[in-house]
Amino acid sequence: MTGERGRGKHGQRPELEQKYGYDVKAAMHALRLLHEGIEFVSRGWVTLPRPEPERSELIAVRRGEWSEDRVIAEANRLLAELGAAIEHSPLPERVDLDAIGGLVTRICLDAWEQWGWSAKRSADSRTGNV
Repeated sequence: MTGERGRGKHGQRPELEQKYGYDVKAAMHALRLLHEGIEFVSRGWVTLPRPEPERSELIAVRRGEWSEDRVIAEANRLLAELGAAIEHSPLPERVDLDAIGGLVTRICLDAWEQWGWSAKRSADSRTGNV
């Protein structure tokens, strides 16, 4: 948030660091991701847009209304909450890659069909069959 580590081109916002003393945009995203992680491992989904009062708090962080110390304290609190949520998560230990692959395939085929494109027609065009 303060640019103290490796000043690369990614994530560097010196204008925010100068104005607020830290990168308020990076701080807001860090807190948002922690909230989303807690929700995901606890429930298996993420609510978008973020619900109140969380949304208003994130906007306040982005506007520079929170001190850097307050952001760090909240991030540490959320990290602890995330750790506890992971311990009690209803999610399976491993991802079912076959199920995910099947779901992605069905979604793509359905979308292509809605666009008037079929997998068979594409395969025929690649093999020269028309």
